[in-house]
Amino acid sequence: MKRVLRLLTLAGAVAGAVWYSRQQSETAAEPAGGEWKAKPSLRAVPDPTEPTPQAAADDLKEIKGVGPKYSQQLADLGITSFASLASADPDTLAAAFDARAEVEDWIAQARARTTT
Repeated sequence: MKRVLRLLTLAGAVAGAVWYSRQQSETAAEPAGGEWKAKPSLRAVPDPTEPTPQAAADDLKEIKGVGPKYSQQLADLGITSFASLASADPDTLAAAFDARAEVEDWIAQARARTTT
């Protein structure tokens, strides 16, 4: 009985050693051509850095009174299209900008651009 247990133990050790050496040789081998290619990954959630077709950015500097500085501030607030500016709350925008900004006029111009 002791001999059988010793033989089984030895056989298990040999099988483990063979498995381990195969694992090491497979991970160390380089693909043909020397280039590593990543497998495509599936995403359950869309990448927030990629623009979606519905959220295509408009050039808000086309609106009278909006220059590069105000355009960047609007983008920081998440407003990058005429539609998003047209649906923005005037009081919230006025609080985010200085007193010189005419946000109600911007919203009216954005609404005129979205209806045409």
